[in-house]
Amino acid sequence: MGLKLLGFVIFFAEFVFLHYHTMAILFTSVNAREATISLASDFELCIYYLCGMLYLMVCMLQIKHSLPSLSNDSLRPKTASLYSARSVITEKICYFAFLFHYNMPFVDDIRIIVDWTVAPTSLDLWMYWKVEDAHTVFYRSRHVMFVRSQSYYAEERDSLEKVYSGWAILCLVILVILMPIIIFSPISPFPNTVLIDEARLSLEMTVASACYGMAHARELCRYVELQLFESPALQIQNYNVSAKQQYLRDNPRVNTDIDIQDVRWPWHSEVRFKASPAAVAEVRSILDRTEAGGGPPVTIAFVLRYTLTRAVLGQTEHIRSICSCTPRSSCATGDNSAWPSRIVHLCRPTPATSEVTESTVSSPLDMLLNQSRAFWRQASTPGPEEASLDIPNLWSPSVNLGNDGLTERGAVEGFVYGIAPADLNCSNPSGVVSCAPHRWGRLWRDVLAHAGNSSELHEQEPVPLQLKVELEKSVNVQGVTGDTSSSYTSALGLYVAVVLVAGRYLRTAFQGASKQAIYDEIPDAHVFLDIIEAIKMAREHNDLRIEFELYYCLMQVLRSTHILLRTGGHQPRVYGIGRTKEQHIKGDDAEEVVRL
Repeated sequence: MGLKLLGFVIFFAEFVFLHYHTMAILFTSVNAREATISLASDFELCIYYLCGMLYLMVCMLQIKHSLPSLSNDSLRPKTASLYSARSVITEKICYFAFLFHYNMPFVDDIRIIVDWTVAPTSLDLWMYWKVEDAHTVFYRSRHVMFVRSQSYYAEERDSLEKVYSGWAILCLVILVILMPIIIFSPISPFPNTVLIDEARLSLEMTVASACYGMAHARELCRYVELQLFESPALQIQNYNVSAKQQYLRDNPRVNTDIDIQDVRWPWHSEVRFKASPAAVAEVRSILDRTEAGGGPPVTIAFVLRYTLTRAVLGQTEHIRSICSCTPRSSCATGDNSAWPSRIVHLCRPTPATSEVTESTVSSPLDMLLNQSRAFWRQASTPGPEEASLDIPNLWSPSVNLGNDGLTERGAVEGFVYGIAPADLNCSNPSGVVSCAPHRWGRLWRDVLAHAGNSSELHEQEPVPLQLKVELEKSVNVQGVTGDTSSSYTSALGLYVAVVLVAGRYLRTAFQGASKQAIYDEIPDAHVFLDIIEAIKMAREHNDLRIEFELYYCLMQVLRSTHILLRTGGHQPRVYGIGRTKEQHIKGDDAEEVVRL
């Protein structure tokens, strides 16, 4: 036995070494196609491959040494001394190992198909499958009767058995039924927070002229939309316990059952300033006509949007706009139909037609538009100076993200938008802003800072935009996303599948148990196991005629309740296997019956 085990260990080590060496060569190969093989670096894929090759090796050993007989079946072994205390532990270990193998998806099915493929047999695949299934049924019946024989005759069931067979199953069923409440409901007893994985920020500008007050009746409304800034989050930082406690002390009205994250974006845009010279000239033309007077009213809208992405829950988008119009005397006249629909959705949003969450108006009404006119003049004029524009009331530095969606906290602040100079000579020695054929925008906040060691605030330092997010626990999926997302549908489908599988199993195990009593309640299944052993032995000796006849003998046994009842017995022959206190009483058939 020791030499066989040593030989198997050496053979297995050689098998693993050769395959890993081959994979390492392929991984370091100069061939680009072979270099894409990732078995050497992917641990899970490597284990999966080794297990598959190991199973093929076992199948080849079956071909070489023929199929193992029932007396040497490692899956369903025979117990030499079944009715003894020493075989109790061995029997249970072997049975649970077989259950693990049998319930693994496709494992036992592949074993049967491979065995039938390589074995000389007179049975077709379905006949072969019936023999294997009968072997499993009788093996299970033998184990059930063996476990039943460990109790005394008519003994009351133990309280511990009531716990792991009764209360445990009951708790599991209740857990499956209440799973949607436990996972998705806001009143879940196990609250959890889904943190932010990604965040994206963008700034857009829309300029439009009204469709009334034209100098000529045939003149059309003018409308231009520009993408000024777009960038993913540079850093997403989670608050630790001490920082969270300090935040709760500074904000006593905040819910204490939250997680806090800081989302910070970079100064510079990830994408270049997307505006052709013709588009910039059109913006300047629309804005300059308002200064000259006599033209139609003009509205400018700045839209800031950021998207917070979380696993399972998807994306949460917040859009805020600020609008400015001139001349003020003409902006209030006319209805929504007098303006392009896009500018109406941005400046006069309604829940049914607009995606804008919050919208404000510049104060005074024409202030932001007048500043924008000067900004675009400077931005389109060559020079070393960077054009900048103060955009007020568009940024909320703190928000709450919970079941009701995203809610702003605190006062709304402004920020500064700047764009690289139009000087393309790149002769600026200061290096403050790098000039390039493509221009880039940036966003920052003006924050007062201390001047040196003085306590007075003299200077303003540019600070990147930073968002503090309060994440509430017990988050409802539909409450956050606002609609039925695909992730929620997938989770609901998984729950339905679990309920159906669990319900089907309970129906089969309990309510359908009486239908299987004809095969489960066989106290002495050894004689039927001997028939299956004889079938396999005939196959090993290549006696296909005997194998075929024994198969029909087995089918006759399975179809005859009289044979099963007469040969298999009515109840176990002995009771109290493995128990210390035993009282021996003679049974009706001169067999020993152990009773308490």
